Amino acid sequence: NSPADKAGIQATQMMGDGSIQMGDLVTEINGEQVRQAEDLISAVEEKSDGDVVTLRVLRNSDPRRVEYHKITLTLRDKLAGSPPKSPPRTPWQ
Repeated sequence: NSPADKAGIQATQMMGDGSIQMGDLVTEINGEQVRQAEDLISAVEEKSDGDVVTLRVLRNSDPRRVEYHKITLTLRDKLAGSPPKSPPRTPWQ
């Protein structure tokens, strides 16, 4: 489970009938506005494993349903179910 899953943040999904079910929309991280995905990615990349961030989220992208979530960041490699990285190969292997 990712930190977002643990916090109950829901992704936008394509349904079986081809319709789109809107997920949650992150609009701020630690009080800084998120206008596009790159804003969120950049903010997270500046953090370290174990840092806690606060996200302002519009539940189901509805501006009337504002929620705040504290998220503890973790490295992708630490997430349950992530395959372990193989050691680097040497040229003679």
